[in-house]
Amino acid sequence: MKPYPYLAAVLTLSLPVLAAAYAATRTWAMEAPCDARGYSDDAYLAYCQNAAFGDYEHAAYDRLLEPRAVAKARAAEVVFLGNSRLQVAFSRPLTDGFFAAHGASYHLLGFGYGESAPFAFRVFHGLGLKPRVLVVNVAPFFVPAWSPAAVVEVRYNWKTRVDVLLKAATQPLHRLLCDRDPSPCPGGAESVFRSRATGQWDWAAARSSPHAEPFTPPPPYDDARAIASDAALAEELLAGSGVPPACVILTQVPEPSADYAPLVDAVARRTGATAVLPRLSGLATFDGSHLDRASGDAWAAAFFREAAPAIDRCLGAPVTGAAP
Repeated sequence: MKPYPYLAAVLTLSLPVLAAAYAATRTWAMEAPCDARGYSDDAYLAYCQNAAFGDYEHAAYDRLLEPRAVAKARAAEVVFLGNSRLQVAFSRPLTDGFFAAHGASYHLLGFGYGESAPFAFRVFHGLGLKPRVLVVNVAPFFVPAWSPAAVVEVRYNWKTRVDVLLKAATQPLHRLLCDRDPSPCPGGAESVFRSRATGQWDWAAARSSPHAEPFTPPPPYDDARAIASDAALAEELLAGSGVPPACVILTQVPEPSADYAPLVDAVARRTGATAVLPRLSGLATFDGSHLDRASGDAWAAAFFREAAPAIDRCLGAPVTGAAP
């Protein structure tokens, strides 16, 4: 039997898909220009600030669209949960150095859009994670809320499915086209790339931090009702994580809006977790919310110095190098 009819059928079915992929790539790569300079064999485009692309990282983990990232998260001995402030604070070479010194693997599993605990633990359990240490940026995280990106992901319909599959499938094409000829790929839209190996973000604004905005220590968070509610949800979710309370490390990445130390302490008391709250002065953000490069380096170094004994104890091995 001649194969030509079957070949014709395959081409007939494939051409519309290829055309859709090219059209999608052209839309968010060239007309609504997502940056292409952050791609590597390890890094994918997690977010681009335009309506054509928007968020991808929620689906990447929740729908297992990035197999290497999923495998690395599952293998990680230390997992970090939180929002974009956690991602920015720990996305730096210093974090790699700390865990290399400990001979341990880690994965940042924070999400943008001010993501909260319900979606994070949906992913945590969906991936079947079993870390030995869990680090959580508490402020504000343990609230019964879902970000807009999480709502879209959880409602997952045929349109969402097609959208995220196109985002996954067309990134290699975006990289290839822009590597060959950068002229039609001007960038310009705020873009965040993510490491499959560690979950770290590569966000140009955070990396360069061109505009430091110093902030004074904010007032303590004192909403007693909210603190009690957050602590109750934290107790429920952390109890189901499978991580011993002594190996759950709670912290607050500093921000200008409030000092969430009272909340961190309340959650630690209720759950038996370890609170690590470095106190530094002279901190600054690059956008009014996220620590700039110098402040992030200083704060992360202080965090690891204070958290090292608990991490070391839970990993069951002494540090093999100096803390940063």
